[in-house]
Amino acid sequence: MTLEITVKYEIILNPRLDVEQVIEVDLSSLDGVTVTDDDGEWQLSKVMSVGATVAPVAPDNTENKAFTFSAAIDGVYDVSYVVSDHHNAHSIGVIRFNVGHGGVSPVKSWEKITATQGEVSRTYLPTPIHSEVQAMGNTSYQYEKIGTQTYQVATLSKFDATKYCNTQGGRLPTEEELTFLWQQRDAESVREKFKKIPKQVKYWSNTSLISMLDGTVEPIDEQVGYVSCIQNDQFIITALPDLSSEDAVINDEVIAGKTIPINITLSGGDVDVGNISISGHVDHGELDCPTPTNGSGQTSCDFNSTKAGSRQVRLVASQYDEGVQPEAYLNIAVTGDPEPTKLQYNEVIVKMNANQTKYDEEFANTEDTTTSLKVTVQDEHGNGVKI
Repeated sequence: MTLEITVKYEIILNPRLDVEQVIEVDLSSLDGVTVTDDDGEWQLSKVMSVGATVAPVAPDNTENKAFTFSAAIDGVYDVSYVVSDHHNAHSIGVIRFNVGHGGVSPVKSWEKITATQGEVSRTYLPTPIHSEVQAMGNTSYQYEKIGTQTYQVATLSKFDATKYCNTQGGRLPTEEELTFLWQQRDAESVREKFKKIPKQVKYWSNTSLISMLDGTVEPIDEQVGYVSCIQNDQFIITALPDLSSEDAVINDEVIAGKTIPINITLSGGDVDVGNISISGHVDHGELDCPTPTNGSGQTSCDFNSTKAGSRQVRLVASQYDEGVQPEAYLNIAVTGDPEPTKLQYNEVIVKMNANQTKYDEEFANTEDTTTSLKVTVQDEHGNGVKI
């Protein structure tokens, strides 16, 4: 007796399934799945999925070939199943289901909010969904159902949240500004928009995380959070590393121990951008910003790091009338210095042909003709170097 199954791996049911929609799938009639058995007698014996709810329609029926499927949140789900005959033969197949938007967030339904009280007015930019920040790299998301739609709302580290705000012409709100939004949630001009914003994860301020569910504040630790940037009507920092030097840069990576300039421009609003001091910090490196901005808001800082890897740079405009310091964050890739005169070779002989040398008595009488040499190459700073 033989039992064979031919299955098209990705079967997309049209139209896509709705969230929490329960459907019945009959393997004997599903397009893309073919099960053959010598005597024609087979049954669905097991069905499994991670994240979805699946179950045989009639688990006690030896002729059952159907199962039910449903999923509580938007996404893509793989369902694996086992079919068997009555002679201990079995086979396995997989079906892929797309639910809702198939794991891709719909266009967000929330928008920017302007909260005003007396002379105080702040505009909070819309919280990003994951597709808007994916290019930044280390990002994640939280599924959140708002109205009838389920969204992948971006969750970011404080570094990436600040970096995202820079790209939007904004900045992280202060704790007071984010608390102000919470306090104004029932104001007539805010109420309806506030109801629509994501709230399952706390929001970043520049010094804390704040819940939009109950207004609680907690100190920053190694967490991720949502972000709603403050629209910056004053000025913003634009910072670009100068990677044009052939002596200091290889394939857009700065050579360890070499110095490059970071070109900085302050712009925006009617604020005087001249004579503003810039300060900053780089992990595992040095940053020197000796000159204030000129009348056009331009200056530069010198960057140097002796440690290979992605270095995080933080820049701050240290003089600002309203006490809020605009920031810019960027990553600069650093690589080991390949200059031959600075390389250190660390040789380890593993096996040696006895006919070539009597380097070690252990190999003097061996017939092993294999020679293997492990070489570790480092620059003068201890960084590994590709050769």
